[in-house]
Amino acid sequence: MDIQIITEQTFYIAETYRGYDFNSVSPNSKEFGAALLPFGGELFTNNAQQYSYNIQNKLQFSKAFNNENRINALVGMELRSSTNKGVSNTVWGYAPDRGEVITLPTTPQAFTPITGSKDEGWGLLKKIYDGGWRKVNTTDNYLSVFATLAYSLKNRYVVNANIRNDASNRFGQDANHRIDPTYSFGFSWRASEEDFMKKYVKWITTLNFRGTYGIQGNAVTRISLPSPKSQIQIYHGNVPNHGISV
Repeated sequence: MDIQIITEQTFYIAETYRGYDFNSVSPNSKEFGAALLPFGGELFTNNAQQYSYNIQNKLQFSKAFNNENRINALVGMELRSSTNKGVSNTVWGYAPDRGEVITLPTTPQAFTPITGSKDEGWGLLKKIYDGGWRKVNTTDNYLSVFATLAYSLKNRYVVNANIRNDASNRFGQDANHRIDPTYSFGFSWRASEEDFMKKYVKWITTLNFRGTYGIQGNAVTRISLPSPKSQIQIYHGNVPNHGISV
């Protein structure tokens, strides 16, 4: 639980909502009638919770047939989920020194600007609907299966392949794209292990050439389409890859 209190004695409240220092004008003054929040300050509360789990299972195989041939293989699955819940709220007019009460702001009808111009909007109340209250409830689920295979010849030439298949509720509303396989293929040549390199280019101790090809992707987790069933309406007034190194 995160709690932040900005009292009515602070400069922030005086500059943002009142227009004058605390207790410096009378209730009958023009400044008092032009104050959006004549009494009280701000109270911000945020209650956030997070739950997650991650389960992995792997089966690995490694075999050296002789001094020149070696093969490594791995298959596995991963199941993970993350849930974020939270409610944040800002209350205006909070007065902890007056008995932990909430004082009313100046209503749009009673607000009288010193300049004489009348604001027909909601004044301070508009902030309540511009983000003063916010609720978060998201769950991200992922199921992945993957496999890798690597073959090494003479400790110089390496061929490897990787394949992975991910399913997630974050891949969009199209069910055909919720399972998105990725793969890659690669070849590596350790040129420094060649006899001619050791004989003629002794000053090079490590030289490796590698090439790979494949596809990969990421799920966008910060953008989602609104669901009509989960919208909250507010009415005013009367309501009518894993890899192996070889």
